[in-house]
Parts: sequence; structure tokens; C-alpha cells
Amino acid sequence: MKQHFLKIFSTFVIFLCTINAAQAALITSNFSDLGGNQWTVDLTLTNDSNAAGINEFTVYFSELLFANLSVVNSPAAWDSFVAQPDLFLNSSGFFDSYSPIALALGSSQGGFTVGFTFLGQGAPGALAFNVLDGNFQLLSSGSTSNAPARVAEPSALWLMILGGLFLLARRTRKTSV
Repeated sequence: MKQHFLKIFSTFVIFLCTINAAQAALITSNFSDLGGNQWTVDLTLTNDSNAAGINEFTVYFSELLFANLSVVNSPAAWDSFVAQPDLFLNSSGFFDSYSPIALALGSSQGGFTVGFTFLGQGAPGALAFNVLDGNFQLLSSGSTSNAPARVAEPSALWLMILGGLFLLARRTRKTSV
């Protein structure tokens, strides 16, 4: 009975370790303080799970925290522009970029840089984004991240360690019997 339970439990732990929260895309951001209240943000788009590809993304800048948006750099195959935030209309600004050539599954594209005036205190935080396909259908929404794209979540690491300990205990028990 105990061996049957251990086998089922071990299988369950291994299954949990392989589960990842799927997103169609990830956008990482790297902010640079240019002095005063002038900043830039470098953006990298990664296609994590959309086999059809990604053709467009939009990153939003709150009207309460950002002003004077400008495109500093954009890859040659991508058509990028900004719309200014408007405090009086209560409207966020945005950086939008489109490419007729879809970003393939498992690929990343960097080289997007936006300049801006930061109106807040400290450093800017995560930015909201939308990702679209070639038919302008929403694929994913989320917030930018400074974390590397391929870092395992701590809970998954703990589950792998726990599973390894159970397998080691099971092996040790078999050899001692």
C-alpha cells in the first residue's frame, strides 16, 4: 500500500514540476537613468508559446508618471511609434511596434528603446502591454518584467527538490529491505 502511494505521489510531484504558466509573450524591460528625470527603457519581446507568431505589441505609459515619449531605437523590420500620454484626457501614452514578418515561436527581438520624462519618485516600474498576431487579434496581456525570461519559479524548484527527496527515500528504502 505504501509503495503504491509513493508511486502515485512521485508521479504527481513530477507532473507539478513540469507545469509552467503559459504566456503567448514576455516583454522584458531595462530602465536607464540618464540624469534628472530623463530615462530610457530597452524592451525585448519573446514569443513563448504562439506558433503562428507575433506581429505587434503595445506598451503603455501612465499619464500620471510619464511624459515626452520618443522612439530612440527600433529594429529595421519593425515600424514603431509613440502616442503621448495626456493628463487632461486621462489617457495613457503608448509605444507600438508592428512587423509584417511574424516573430517565430521561441524567438526574441530586442532593440526597442523608448525615451521619456519620468514624473514619479524613484525608478519606473512594470509597464502594461498587449501582444497581437498578424490579424490584430489579442494574444497576450501582461506587465513587463526585469527578470530573465527562462528563470524557473521558486515553487517549481521546491517541488523538484521535494520530488528528488522522495525518490531518494524510496531508493534508500528498497536497498535496505
